[in-house]
Amino acid sequence: MWTGLVSMLSAVAAANGPSASPGKDIALVIVEAGRHERVDTPVLVPASTAAPWAQILPPGGSAQRTFELLEEGQGASSKPLLAQWQTSTDPPMKASGAGALVFTLAGKTPAGSVRRFRLRAADRVVSTKDVQVEDDKGKALLFRHAGRSIAKYNYGLVQKEPGKRNVFDRMAYFHPVWAPCGQIITDDFPESHPHQRGLFFAWTRAKIGKYKADFWNLKARRGRTLHKRLDRVGGGPVFGGFVADNDCVANNRVAIKETWVGRIYACPTGPWIVDFDIRHTAADQDVVLAKYPYGGMAYRGRPEWLGAKRPKIEASDGYDARKGRTEGARWVDMAGVLPTGGEAGLTLIDHPSNPTYPTAVRIHPGMPYFCYAFAQREAYTIKAGESLELRYRCVVHDGPPDRKLNDRWAADFVDPPKVTLEPVGKAK
Repeated sequence: MWTGLVSMLSAVAAANGPSASPGKDIALVIVEAGRHERVDTPVLVPASTAAPWAQILPPGGSAQRTFELLEEGQGASSKPLLAQWQTSTDPPMKASGAGALVFTLAGKTPAGSVRRFRLRAADRVVSTKDVQVEDDKGKALLFRHAGRSIAKYNYGLVQKEPGKRNVFDRMAYFHPVWAPCGQIITDDFPESHPHQRGLFFAWTRAKIGKYKADFWNLKARRGRTLHKRLDRVGGGPVFGGFVADNDCVANNRVAIKETWVGRIYACPTGPWIVDFDIRHTAADQDVVLAKYPYGGMAYRGRPEWLGAKRPKIEASDGYDARKGRTEGARWVDMAGVLPTGGEAGLTLIDHPSNPTYPTAVRIHPGMPYFCYAFAQREAYTIKAGESLELRYRCVVHDGPPDRKLNDRWAADFVDPPKVTLEPVGKAK
């Protein structure tokens, strides 16, 4: 386990300076599939604060630092799995601890099976097969893989009317998001609800002191999310990532300090997979999230997906289409017809660490939009100086909703493979 590696990693650090030597085994990585078959599954292994991974990484750590996993029992010509290090936020997020080793468990791994790998540091150059991040300075991060666009994170101001100030101008959200087929599956400034925006997070009813804030309905002018800074932006063979710090401002003061950690994976086959770790820290006053039908992690689909072209919608446990909601859903999938033919869509997956899991979902009965409505069942308070951390996985796919695939993708996220690390030569 991680804590059992302390002395071993310290010895490696002492022997090799600030980073472990390529070609030298660091640890044995044991991956247990568990109850589910795994197919090209992203795996994140958080390090405890006791494990001095920082000692074997370059000074300051780096999203570009890579490792390789050589599978035992395979021939010498077998291709190693590449692994990537995610550096910790300050303070650390619960999801990734003091940093995390991230890799994709490639191929099919049967339920109940065990795979063993030797972990080594790797020397490599940037490849066209990496997830690449293009920074349009002051505007947006564009994530691409093998020449194809995946998603754009708009950290700079996006204006409804370029060059003119507008109440609906916004920042800190994703749009466009492209399906693997290359078609865009998000919308921005939709005519009937111009406050909705691509893939975004916003509270609708948040009471700060006596002030009733609203970060969702921008026209109300009672709240706005403003970008503060970017950190740890970088691509790599496993994922492209970033950390964004934002301020949720209401009544001319910062009410909530927001942190996003994003990972966009380079899956060898299949859909785009994006993980979001989101932290909201109440500034100097309690933030009371009032009970309300919507507000939280949200998705707005293509502009044509209205009326007769309404997209297909599936939820893990079904939903009441007349009321436009679920009592709780492990996943929700919305997919519609594309202008070029065929279908594509997006699945959002809830995580068991979220306090309301499985969270209720608002699914609009007439518009291509849904959200994980965190406070739909009851109010929730973030105490001053304390934080609420939420995790979601977004799977962007071609084709209509597929319940079997969604169950598999959800299992990978909520019940991932079990990973242990042991000193080389001691595991049986």
